[in-house]
Amino acid sequence: MIATGSRYRLGLGLIVRGALSWGVGRWPGLGALLMRATIRDWLYHRARRPTAERFQALARPGQHVVVIGDAAHPGKSKPAIASAFEAALLSHAGLTLDRAAQHLQ
Repeated sequence: MIATGSRYRLGLGLIVRGALSWGVGRWPGLGALLMRATIRDWLYHRARRPTAERFQALARPGQHVVVIGDAAHPGKSKPAIASAFEAALLSHAGLTLDRAAQHLQ
């Protein structure tokens, strides 16, 4: 399993990482702008692209690749955590999160 996450388009990753390390979210004016739902949605979802295809191409014929989290759908943390848990702990037993929950009841 390779954890790849997602990447920003157009080389924006360097800018975003730099802005985060400088704390621009706490700067007057910029903090309020970054709190807007439309800006956050763009930064978390629209500006990022999955990376799974690049790594799936590295798989040998017959090798099974499981794509989870941001590598599949950027910005979806709750589904990413669930899919990572399912891939790591349940798939070898042939279970899904729904089936595992039924067994616990």
